[in-house]
Amino acid sequence: MDNQRQVLAMRIKRSFREYQQPFSEYSIFKVPIQQRRENNDSYEPHMLAIGPFHRGIDRLQAMEVHKKIYLNELLDRMGVDIITLIDALKGLEKIARKSYAEHVSLDSDYFVEMMLLDGCFIIELLLKNCIKSLIKTDDLIFKGIWMIYSLKRDMLLLENQLPFFVLLEIYNLTKDSKHEKEILAEIEEQKQHQISIALRDMQEATVPLSEDGNMSPSLTSTKCLQHMIRNFFEEILPGSKFSEISNGHKHKHLLDFVHKSWHYPKVKEGKHEYSGHIRCATELQEAGISFRKSKNPNLFEITFQNGILEIPEIVIENRTESFLRNLIAYEQCSVYVIPIYIFDYVIVMDRLINSEKDVELLRRHRIIENTLGNDEVVAKMFNRMCNFVVISGEFRYLELFKKVNDHCDKTWNHRMAKLRHNYFNSPWALISFTAAVIILLLTFAQTNYSVLTYYHVDPK
Repeated sequence: MDNQRQVLAMRIKRSFREYQQPFSEYSIFKVPIQQRRENNDSYEPHMLAIGPFHRGIDRLQAMEVHKKIYLNELLDRMGVDIITLIDALKGLEKIARKSYAEHVSLDSDYFVEMMLLDGCFIIELLLKNCIKSLIKTDDLIFKGIWMIYSLKRDMLLLENQLPFFVLLEIYNLTKDSKHEKEILAEIEEQKQHQISIALRDMQEATVPLSEDGNMSPSLTSTKCLQHMIRNFFEEILPGSKFSEISNGHKHKHLLDFVHKSWHYPKVKEGKHEYSGHIRCATELQEAGISFRKSKNPNLFEITFQNGILEIPEIVIENRTESFLRNLIAYEQCSVYVIPIYIFDYVIVMDRLINSEKDVELLRRHRIIENTLGNDEVVAKMFNRMCNFVVISGEFRYLELFKKVNDHCDKTWNHRMAKLRHNYFNSPWALISFTAAVIILLLTFAQTNYSVLTYYHVDPK
C-alpha cells in the first residue's frame, strides 16, 4: 500500500514539473473555444500549415510539396549543407517548444523537420517577394495572385506560427550578402521617400555599431528580415501601414510582429477603465454630429472636435475579419501583449455600427470602403467580433466616448436629435413636414389678409 502511494505521489510531482514553465513564456496559443464558435473559419488555415497545431491535415498537404521545393531551391542557391540547418535548429528545439501553450506531441526529429520545412519556406517566400529575380518561371505560388493572397492570410493566424528566433536563425544561416545589400538599399530609399514627403515624424532608433561604423551583422540581419516581413504583409492591413520600429525589438512570431509594428493610438497616463457606450452612427448624425474621413494615416487615431467625428478609412475585404479576429485572440490569450489596442478599436466600430444603415452612412463619408458589397455583412462582422471577448482595463478611447456623449447630452442637441428621429427620419417625412409648414404659412397669410381686408374697406 505504501509503495502505491509513493508511486502516485511521484507521478503527481512529475506532472507538476511539466507545468512549471511561466505562462508569460507562451506566445503561440490555440484560440479559445468560445471565440471559435463565433466564426471558426477565421482561425483555420485554408492552404498552409505552419507549426505543429495544423500539421498533417489532409486538405493542407498540397503546400507540403511547395515547402520541399522552396527548401531545395534555398539550399542549392546558397550552397548550404542541410546538416548545418538541422544542427542549429536542434539546438533551438527546447526553447521553441516552450513557445507553444499547448502540448506538442511531435518527437524530436519530426519537430526539427517541421521547423526546417516551415521556416525555410517562409524565408524563401519573403526573399522572392522582395527580390523578384529569384522567382522562377514555373513557380506556381507567384504565377497567380490568388495563392499569395491566401498565404498571407494563413501566415497571420494565431495557431499557425513559428517562433521568430527560428526564422532569424534560418535567415542568418542562408543569407546572401548581395541580396542583403539590395534590401538595405531599398530600406534606405523608402526612408528617404518618407522623409521627403513628410508622411510622419521619423524617430531614428539607436542601434549598436561595429568598429567600422556600420550596423552590427546581427542587427543588419534583423533589419533585413523585418523589412521583408513588412513588405510582404503591408497590403493586408485594412488601414494605415506599418510604423518604423526598433531593430532591437524582440518579436515572438509573425503575428506578434504585425501587432507590435502597426500604428496604435496614444493614451494619456492614468487609469482608463471602460465605462459606457456611444450611440450608433445614424443616431449620432441625428444629434448633430458630422462624420469626416480623417487625413491621419493612423487607422486608430479617431478624434472628435467641434461636433465632427474624424475616422481614418478602413478597407473591408475577405481577409479582414480573420486578420482582426486573430490579433484580438492574441491580445486576449497573451499575458504580456502591450498595448491592447486592436480590440479597443473594434469596440468603437461595434458601437458606431448597429445595422447596415450605419455602414452605409460611414461608407458615404468614405470612412468604410466595403469591397464585400454587402453592408449587412460588415455590420454583423463588427457586432459578432466583440462576443466572448473581455475588455481591457485600459480602454484607449474613453476620452473620445466622453466627448461624444457630452455633446449628445446638451439640451439643444438632445432636442434636435429627437426632432430628427421623429420627423426627419425619411425623405417622405421631410416632404410631409415641409408641406405642412407651407400649408400652415399659406393659411396664416390668408387669414391675415382677410382680417386686414375687413378693417380697411374703402368708403363710397
